[in-house]
Amino acid sequence: DCDQAVQKTAALPNFRLTTPEEEARLFAMYQELERSQPESVRPHAAEAFVRGMAAHHAGMLPGWKKLIESAFQQGLLKVIFATETLAAGINMPARTTVISVVSRKRGSVHSLLKHNEITQMAGRAGRRGYDDIGHAVVLQSRWDGAAEAFEIIQRGPEMLTSQFNTSYGLVLSLLATKSLKEARSFVERSFGNYLGGEGLRRRTEEIETLEDRARALQREAAEAEAKQREEGESNNLEPIMEEILELKAAKKLAKRQLRRLRKAAHVQRAERAAALIQRVGGGLPARVGVDLPVEDSPSWAYRLGDEVEEELSQALLIRELTAEEVAMMPLEG
Repeated sequence: DCDQAVQKTAALPNFRLTTPEEEARLFAMYQELERSQPESVRPHAAEAFVRGMAAHHAGMLPGWKKLIESAFQQGLLKVIFATETLAAGINMPARTTVISVVSRKRGSVHSLLKHNEITQMAGRAGRRGYDDIGHAVVLQSRWDGAAEAFEIIQRGPEMLTSQFNTSYGLVLSLLATKSLKEARSFVERSFGNYLGGEGLRRRTEEIETLEDRARALQREAAEAEAKQREEGESNNLEPIMEEILELKAAKKLAKRQLRRLRKAAHVQRAERAAALIQRVGGGLPARVGVDLPVEDSPSWAYRLGDEVEEELSQALLIRELTAEEVAMMPLEG
């Protein structure tokens, strides 16, 4: 689709987006790639390229994609027709982003883009440090349009989850290149570990600090008010009360962030537990132990195999039972 869009645009009579000087620079860049990496060049796209138009997608060789990215970052290319992967990891700022559809195929079904995906795409426009203004345009298509785009935006950002997964290969690679201490430090720096460890600790400490400061200010205000009554003086307590209100607002925000971190950590741990249960003993039923905290337990259902569904609430650990624990288990169940 991206290549076809370039061809249709380039077929317009006398349609050029570049000045003669820009065309010369683009042609020189094209020739340099042709000399150094002839296998990467796309001759059928050369004319559109020097006229300021190009496509960018996963079907291109790295050399050609780097040429497109470099020319666009220099302001020589004016229009790029790209897949959503362009918005994910490449710093390519633009004045205007046009989103042709707000749905995509996932497996065998079509579904709306996620809030984070559409934000990433729109975020190419008006990048800080590159431009003072940016425009994001959502086109009406046969399947979706303004109503669906508004629904996605109103939905809010999705919760971030860690995609870091350990494997035998990762363990061997770490131990081959790092000491045990360095390997442990590497794993502990993952986002998943932050969700369940460092992030929770920092937010908890922040809340405790805010609470301590708020209590100190409340005592200070009470003492000042008592002194005012005794001595008949008129002390201005407004600054203290304003700071107390600010601390309460900051505490409320920190607690909200702490709840989100806890929920993300719980979801991630439960999903890992479910995946492990599927693998234990070649399938269920299997004798495993799942450590579950009792307090503050929401109910989230997870599929544990083809026919078995269980409720795992904030699963912290799944492990094989020891021989002693198996011996103490009742026969039924």
